[in-house]
Amino acid sequence: MNKNDWNAVLRDRPAFDVKGMREELEGPAPIRAFAALGGVAMCLASALGMLNVIKVVFNPVAYLLHLYLIAFGMSVIAIEGKTLGENSWKMFVYRWLPFTTVVGGKGLMYAFFGLLGLAYGFQDFLLFAAGCYMVAVGVVYCLIHTAKFESLNEKYAKSQYVTRSSMYY
Repeated sequence: MNKNDWNAVLRDRPAFDVKGMREELEGPAPIRAFAALGGVAMCLASALGMLNVIKVVFNPVAYLLHLYLIAFGMSVIAIEGKTLGENSWKMFVYRWLPFTTVVGGKGLMYAFFGLLGLAYGFQDFLLFAAGCYMVAVGVVYCLIHTAKFESLNEKYAKSQYVTRSSMYY
């Protein structure tokens, strides 16, 4: 293949819409808003659970779990808060938890966070409710991922067909 053939391949190749692909991988905006509300609920429920200072002495593991849940809630807010821009917390999460950049990874992570909240049972009803909510959001994200995965595979296969078929003309 000479240089002109490669130029034709590059010219005829369909444009790759990075922003559109990113939005498609992150999930629909209403679901992202529900997830951000779940992150706020996890933070508030955990902060209210930490107000019991006696828990530090008699149950320090529960106190530590509340700290983790606050950090996880802040992570959810940072991931889903598109208007927050590129802040350092969001970049930290994307760097060390790269699976949070796609819908399926977010769903599994949110379900895990919700299960941590459910671990309290009915000892802390607010945290239990926030945990149930986050598990539900995680399941919805996983269901969206299965539908998106099929459509993205179809788009990828079509783009590969167009690219490969244009090389031979």
